[in-house]
Amino acid sequence: EVYGLEPDELRIFVHYQPQFYHFHVHFTSLYIDFGCQAERAHLLQDIIRNLKANGNHYRDCVLTYKVPDDDPLIRNGLGGGRGSGRPTVHDPFSSAGH
Repeated sequence: EVYGLEPDELRIFVHYQPQFYHFHVHFTSLYIDFGCQAERAHLLQDIIRNLKANGNHYRDCVLTYKVPDDDPLIRNGLGGGRGSGRPTVHDPFSSAGH
């Protein structure tokens, strides 16, 4: 009501990797694309559906995410693509990671 949006005009999602390491949910208008990149945003309705189907889904699944070169994960040697100047997409299925 406050923002003049109907429930079906909302995008409700969480980030992984999050900006802050406590669970929080983002609510945005469907007309705004800021912060909802496919490699980072996970729709809350998908998360709920996954957990209802399998309570261990997020313990057992692999999430692919983008890691910028200046991220602490890269500086501490936990990612690839150093020095490329481009974000690294962590792919746990690549042969380079095994």
